[in-house]
Amino acid sequence: MTESKQSQRVENLSFEWVFSIKQTQALDILDDNSLELLELCYGGAKGGGKSVFLCRWLYLQIDALYKQFKFYFDKLKHPLPVAFMGRKQAKDFRDTTLETWKKFIPHHLYQLKEHDGEIIINNVKIVFGGLDSQESIKKFNSAEYAIIAIDQAEEINRDDYGMLKGTMRLKIDGHEIPKKLLLTANPADCFLRDDFVYNQNKLLSKKYLQALPSDNPFLSKDYIDNLKDAFKHRPELLEAYLNGDWSVLEGQETKVIRSLWVRDAVNRELRFNPAVKVTVSDIGAGGDDTVIYDMEGYKIIKTDISGEKDTMKTAGRILIHFNEFKSDLIIVDKCGLGLGVYDRLRELLGERRHLVLGINSAEKPTREEKEVQFANQRDEMWWHAGVLFSDCLTTIPNDEVLIQELCAPTYEIITSGGKIKVEQKKDIKTRIGRSTNRADTYIMGLFGQQFAEVKKNFHRTRQKTGRV
Repeated sequence: MTESKQSQRVENLSFEWVFSIKQTQALDILDDNSLELLELCYGGAKGGGKSVFLCRWLYLQIDALYKQFKFYFDKLKHPLPVAFMGRKQAKDFRDTTLETWKKFIPHHLYQLKEHDGEIIINNVKIVFGGLDSQESIKKFNSAEYAIIAIDQAEEINRDDYGMLKGTMRLKIDGHEIPKKLLLTANPADCFLRDDFVYNQNKLLSKKYLQALPSDNPFLSKDYIDNLKDAFKHRPELLEAYLNGDWSVLEGQETKVIRSLWVRDAVNRELRFNPAVKVTVSDIGAGGDDTVIYDMEGYKIIKTDISGEKDTMKTAGRILIHFNEFKSDLIIVDKCGLGLGVYDRLRELLGERRHLVLGINSAEKPTREEKEVQFANQRDEMWWHAGVLFSDCLTTIPNDEVLIQELCAPTYEIITSGGKIKVEQKKDIKTRIGRSTNRADTYIMGLFGQQFAEVKKNFHRTRQKTGRV
């Protein structure tokens, strides 16, 4: 977009929007009205300002259409739907893109009907939501739009893409108007790479514009440094997210903890080991083992593996370990059977119940950063362990079962701005034939000990609740 065009738009809106140079280039591409349908894939890295651009561009398009057909829109009894804005998952759209819209589009410019999935601007309607339900798909069969804006488009597949394009047939007051399709995306091994990144010069209607964090002057000063630190053990992801190189992800190993890192950690002498002692346990369900580890820092000192399922007996075993090992903290998985063990331990410890840390892997991560995000706490724990293994900060016994379990989980980058999602435990069990209880116990121990307060003096006392 030329400087005069940008200035004119800002003046017409009666408030100031400042676009980066790369965002201005995207506006310039999308201003081309010579094609019946123009598609732009905008992105290719993290932190490029894509979602903010999508929201502002869409508002500008609706505002321009209203002004062009003002007489027609004003006489309508009901707002006319002309655009769709969404993501693959409706929940992700509401949690992320919609929040970006609320933050960056002045609220007095539109009417939000969140329950109905509608944004109304001067009797012009934007429909929003996800592509993740049969109900949504049925609506698209009869929908007609002129504009579509999809955030994090690497999440959708070619069928979704074809369905969206099939809706782009709207006429306004009998007039054909240029159709616009905007797709923002992070690098991924998906159809966008082939259709837009590699073949952008073959089809005039398909454009690709790379957006890098270095192109975004609105990022915090330490964003890039934090990105480098977060993905230092994943050079392929760093190359993709920092420099927008989609090709490096093709054929890459997606193990959370690579086999080489695990094998190198067997009986390793640590140069550094945190001065903290924890007793950690993962409670087995069905035919799975119940695992108890006493860990000094990142080293397993004592192992207790059994088929015990009784919550009272298991709590007793853990408490014996806790007292004999003089642990600073008990860490227990409080999902399923573990919840009963967690409650019993807190009951037994009485005034010292704060020394029991219950981890629910399905809960939200303990930290959320722009540079690296997780779908839940389990993903955060495994990724944290991967960093420690890659930095040679772990040591494990020569236990082939533990070794294989640590090497088992894979990861993918999905949803909500590129969140990391570790393969589900039930899927791993189906694939390798057993649960990863030993690995999960060690992973929890590595992660949970950061919440321990190291005892200066340990005094074993008999609890009022009696003997175990």
